[in-house]
Amino acid sequence: MDLDHPSVAEFGFPGPLRDTLVAAILAGAKTSTSALLLGYEHANEPLPEVGHVL
Repeated sequence: MDLDHPSVAEFGFPGPLRDTLVAAILAGAKTSTSALLLGYEHANEPLPEVGHVL
């Protein structure tokens, strides 16, 4: 994990929901997330591994 150059992540669409999610992440209240398998398949991306930190 490269803490000097962290990966970018997006949570929700711009607006109140995203603001709430980002606030929870920064406060340490949100420590995990999920995504649909179909999204990874559509983007032809590998699935994340358990314990992998963005």
